[in-house]
Amino acid sequence: MARKRQMQSNTPVLFNTYKLTQSTTDKSIRCCGCRQLQHPGLDAPVHIVGLIEFDGNIIPVIDPAMQLCDEPTPLTGATCILVVQHFIPGRLLHTGIVIAHSQEILELASGSFDSGPLPTCTTNMLFVLEISGNMHAALLLAENHRIMASALRPSASSNDRMTGSAIQPKHAAAI
Repeated sequence: MARKRQMQSNTPVLFNTYKLTQSTTDKSIRCCGCRQLQHPGLDAPVHIVGLIEFDGNIIPVIDPAMQLCDEPTPLTGATCILVVQHFIPGRLLHTGIVIAHSQEILELASGSFDSGPLPTCTTNMLFVLEISGNMHAALLLAENHRIMASALRPSASSNDRMTGSAIQPKHAAAI
């Protein structure tokens, strides 16, 4: 794709971050505070909007609307990141998904989507709702991990301005 998402590298971009944990009988959403979105690098596909530190690992943050519809989700003050867990044979992975408005997180937590998507549901929330039990979605998410792990170089590091600690690519080995 020729279009590239513009991200200002001089200004820290912080997003409220939530984690979705799903089981066959229940789902749980917890707030994980704010995370700084790090630039993914020049060679990253346009749907990978950045990287965040999450539970000691660097994970990719994607915009499924860009990947599936070629329409980027606007990054505004209402935008948040929903971290989802997904499985591939023998591995549990986490990926951040850009959600246009935190209201969708509240609707997900309240069970509003239990009987199906709402008419106002965005492409990215539809993607989240389809992840559970969808092997194609899990493979798509796993491919983003493979792309970012191969892009991280041993000498690279970035600064996490929230904790002041350096995010080292060795954490990407868990990807």
